Amino acid sequence: MQRSTLRDLGQAIVLAALAAVATGHRFGTGDQAIHLTFLRRVLDPRSMEGDLVAAHADRHASLFWQLQAPLVEAVGWGALPGLYGTLWALGLVGTFWVAARLSRTLFGEGWIGPLILVTAKAAPGHVFTLSPELLPRTVALPLLLWALDLGLRGRVLLAAALAGGVLNIHATSAAHVALGLGGLALVDPGLRRRVPAMAALFLLAAAPVLWLAGRVGGVGWQMVEGAWMHTLQWRLPHHLFPARWPAGVWWAAGWQLALLALAWIAVPAPVHRRRLAGLGLGFCLLASALGTLVAGPWPVAPLLALHLWQAWLFVAVLGYLGLGAWVVALWRRGWVKLAALGLIVGLLAPEATWMGIERTRSWQVDWQDLRPLRQSEPAWLRQAPAEVELWRRPATGRPVYVSTKDGGEALYDPQMAAAWRARLGTWCGHDPLAGSPTDWRGYRAVRTQVEAACSRLPATQAIWGGLVKEEVAR
Repeated sequence: MQRSTLRDLGQAIVLAALAAVATGHRFGTGDQAIHLTFLRRVLDPRSMEGDLVAAHADRHASLFWQLQAPLVEAVGWGALPGLYGTLWALGLVGTFWVAARLSRTLFGEGWIGPLILVTAKAAPGHVFTLSPELLPRTVALPLLLWALDLGLRGRVLLAAALAGGVLNIHATSAAHVALGLGGLALVDPGLRRRVPAMAALFLLAAAPVLWLAGRVGGVGWQMVEGAWMHTLQWRLPHHLFPARWPAGVWWAAGWQLALLALAWIAVPAPVHRRRLAGLGLGFCLLASALGTLVAGPWPVAPLLALHLWQAWLFVAVLGYLGLGAWVVALWRRGWVKLAALGLIVGLLAPEATWMGIERTRSWQVDWQDLRPLRQSEPAWLRQAPAEVELWRRPATGRPVYVSTKDGGEALYDPQMAAAWRARLGTWCGHDPLAGSPTDWRGYRAVRTQVEAACSRLPATQAIWGGLVKEEVAR
């Protein structure tokens, strides 16, 4: 192995360690609790009968859990926290390694930009560059940054094939990169004629998950209307509906667009500058315009499910890599104070504050953190949020009657949306989604009502719920 490769690997490990300290690591919570339910269902298709998420798992088209299954069977379910922690750490190392390569391609500088990325950046669509949990995006991100690097180097056919392969793991971010690569090729006269071949290779590489979606039904080419749309407007406005976003989100978008413009100025090679502009066209114009269209007058279900505004995640990555290039340039010119200011601003990452997003660094890395609560603690049980059972679902294999978090899967199936809303009504004693949502994160109001209903039930029911109406009737 070459000395430069070993040096790059060592630097990537150091940056990954810094990122781990900055973001923390969690196991079994958040979106991962939903994904572990999918994994359980893959390992045992008959498990968790009556659980809405498990019953509709195949609607969330991804091979991420099928690909994991043999490895999980080999190490055992009890070893999953360690396995996931290892894969999460490897994903961080890969992300910083490829980010340095991408920075070097664009700016000739490899490590200050990636250093700025050790703190997670928030982007419109309520998405982050780094996650404390192992998610499909954790695995997809380094591969997609590699695809962007290949595209900038002119190897667009290989880049399109790589993005199509990643679609099998994480369809949303792979589709975003496909749009970015399309913009890159369209603005480059030497690459424009390759667009049809790029599309063909992308679809060919994505064929397995497209076949899976066709076999099980997937989202289906249908319009999101009526009660289904109303449910999504309550549960997912922060991800899908830009008309509902507060001014802070647009401040963040403007800031990241300005960083991308500064990055474009910092690129020394004209061909790379033109291709970076093409990526910006794909991410900022194509994805955003299409995301706005499907969130309003043309709500086609599979396009809405792609969370197209979240393509700004790549705008944030490219912009902050460009900020790193400016820090280096200012330092070399003797403007040390300005360079230090740029580095500090990049590390502080103001977007989350503008968007009103609160993220706490925590370490929760073992099944023991998710152990079932004892009935000898009734006072604590009565105060616990309904979501507490959601975190224990993967560990225990016990079905959940209803959780606010489960409603995120309503995006992929109108039947799931209707069943989730019906169970919310049963649990709360009324339809908590009646009327129009008043907050851009309407799910918080729903969660408050679910927790209030939880506190009115006997302690054991407050945690475990029930799978039939009579068990939650008051």
